Amino acid sequence: MHFMRIGIDIDNTIICYDHVFAAVANSRGFCVQSSASKTEVKKWFHERDMHQAFTHLQGEVYGKFIDLANLFDGVLAFIEFAKKSGCHLFLVSHKTRYPLVGEKVDLHKSARNFLIDKNVISKSGVVGVPPNNVFFESTLNRKINRISTLNLDFFIDDLLQIFEHSDFPKTTNFVHFSQDLAKNVPNMKISTFPNWTLILGFLFCERQK
Repeated sequence: MHFMRIGIDIDNTIICYDHVFAAVANSRGFCVQSSASKTEVKKWFHERDMHQAFTHLQGEVYGKFIDLANLFDGVLAFIEFAKKSGCHLFLVSHKTRYPLVGEKVDLHKSARNFLIDKNVISKSGVVGVPPNNVFFESTLNRKINRISTLNLDFFIDDLLQIFEHSDFPKTTNFVHFSQDLAKNVPNMKISTFPNWTLILGFLFCERQK
């Protein structure tokens, strides 16, 4: 019997930074709308040719301010259901170990500790993804290579560029997580869902029919 092997991205797929970027930017004196998303905050900085300032802000959000973030609704229910179904779960993130600018905080450690506290990564071996199945890769190419070596049936990510990468494995099905379907160009080769409840239904209900 084949048990599905499912890989999941971390930032903006499992960890939700909605409004965290705006909150930290405001605390630093930048006049960003408090309800702005990460994408909107990034656009605000880039329109003002403040690319390095945004890079610094991102390092702070992913590091010492990560506790302001949340999990997307339905993530824990998905992981619990997948594990009970016998699936092998893996987390694969593209993240530098330290911010490119600013304070030298270990971003891998910050994310790992956050995910352990939120029960996404297992403490006991029962709940969550096994610690040995969690991979932080320093470059996009290393992330793609890790996805390939894990021989996954599915990989879930918020970035289409992962699927569009020339080395993305042909044997792995891509599931696109995007809360804003209206802004995404339809792609017949992938399945796009705005929440984790629908992803769970797609992988474990619709496919069983």
